[in-house]
Amino acid sequence: MKVEKKDLGSTAVLLIGGKLDSITVSLLERELQLLGDHVMHLILDFSELTYISSAGLRILLQTLKKMNARKGTLKIQNVSKAVRDVFAMSGFLNILVLEEKLVILRKAETETSIEFSLAGKLDGRTLSLLEQALQGLDNKETVILDCELLTALSDNEVRYILNTQKTMAQQHRSLTIKNMSETVQQVFQMVGST
Repeated sequence: MKVEKKDLGSTAVLLIGGKLDSITVSLLERELQLLGDHVMHLILDFSELTYISSAGLRILLQTLKKMNARKGTLKIQNVSKAVRDVFAMSGFLNILVLEEKLVILRKAETETSIEFSLAGKLDGRTLSLLEQALQGLDNKETVILDCELLTALSDNEVRYILNTQKTMAQQHRSLTIKNMSETVQQVFQMVGST
């Protein structure tokens, strides 16, 4: 397991990779203990985390309690399907991941394409998560957004997606949107017709 830390004053970001289990959890515990009390916003980036055990879930719950006690926030982003499934089975999905109201899962990736699954609500508060996920993908000819689990989005977020689609098309790349619910389709149609 690896942990990379970015300390941004009152916000800290930990990029966690590999497996978070009973053998490796002490590494994460040590990194979390090194964070000062000045950290009010903790972001755990799970984009490289492949597995989490009950020991990993326990440290997340302890961390959430500590952040709540100091009136801070804990956000988990870029959760893989495997880790999300563990969260769902253990009941942690509502406690941890949906704290930020949008979950972006990396579903499939090749040298030239990447697919993200969007779950939850895409709105003004969570748009930055999508923007972050789409940054640095200049080497991908195709980006796919699977919206099957997306429950809501607003006009501004649709405009952002459509503008990103146009920009990528000008670069001879594509942004494809699939599996939209009827509600999400209606918002796209309304914004697209104005």
